Amino acid sequence: MTRNRVVSGILLALFPTVAFATPSNQFEFSNTLHGTVCSEYPNVWLLGGELKVDAPISINGSLVTREGTDTSNTSLKALLGADNNTKQHFMKQAISCIQSEDPIALIRTVASLYEKQFTSLSSTDIPAPIPEPELPEAPNVIKDQFETQQQFEARIELIHQEHQQAIAATQQKYRQQVEARNQAIRAMQHQIEQHKSSLEDNKTQIFASAFRDVMGKPIVTAKSYDAEKQQLHVLFKASNQNYQRDLVLNIPLEQAREVYENADKLDLALFYAYDQKQLELVNITAQYNKSQFTGDIANSQYKPEILSVESNNKASAVLHEQDTPYSIEQ
Repeated sequence: MTRNRVVSGILLALFPTVAFATPSNQFEFSNTLHGTVCSEYPNVWLLGGELKVDAPISINGSLVTREGTDTSNTSLKALLGADNNTKQHFMKQAISCIQSEDPIALIRTVASLYEKQFTSLSSTDIPAPIPEPELPEAPNVIKDQFETQQQFEARIELIHQEHQQAIAATQQKYRQQVEARNQAIRAMQHQIEQHKSSLEDNKTQIFASAFRDVMGKPIVTAKSYDAEKQQLHVLFKASNQNYQRDLVLNIPLEQAREVYENADKLDLALFYAYDQKQLELVNITAQYNKSQFTGDIANSQYKPEILSVESNNKASAVLHEQDTPYSIEQ
């Protein structure tokens, strides 16, 4: 991979594993690997339904969650015997539909939410408690005038056995349902513990999910072609945020016209390196049919700058207008 030392002046949705030959600290943003696109159905996301949180969330001072219902005895504390009620919250709109003057702040918030989801159980993820069954009532047996006492007692014994069998079947079904629920909870707890231990290894992909969901999908428009330098100038935009960048792609003259006239079929990929302290645009490539092209930002005199992406372990999803741009504190 050709490494282009260029850095974006502004940052461009359970987290998909990217199966391609890219270093573990890098991720791709392209038509192939993009985030959710804003929809008129805000509660249905391409990456899996509503985002559930156990506390209200504000972004830039505006509340972006709505209250759901109270859930009882579904948290891990409750499972350990402590009675606990939780007010479940849901996003008012898909993250991809939220417009922000500071996409970095939005990415930071979304990444902290995704990290929390990755390492904890939401109250609605835990299966509901199994209600205790109502046991079959004992029947009221009346002696028939045409049966002897011995026949009556034999009939009572048979009815008693059938009643006990019905009770045993009901109790067995209840025990099986409780054990199945307990097994499901233990499996989820084990998975969460694994996620916690692997959080550091997954931070890049979690951040990538937030990055893509905030920015949406790349939009590429051809501007002009420089036949002397054999460079196609394109305008790169993100569908969900106010971000755009002039880029150049190195395209041979014999392919230039076709690519120019079919720019909507050009899969432009931007590769970012993320190490929790900075986010750097390290490579630009493009693919058209089976042809691969390299790219760069349009200004050849552009001097790279490193974006500060400071982070810590105290994640906070509450942002305010005075937050410093280009700083990510988790």
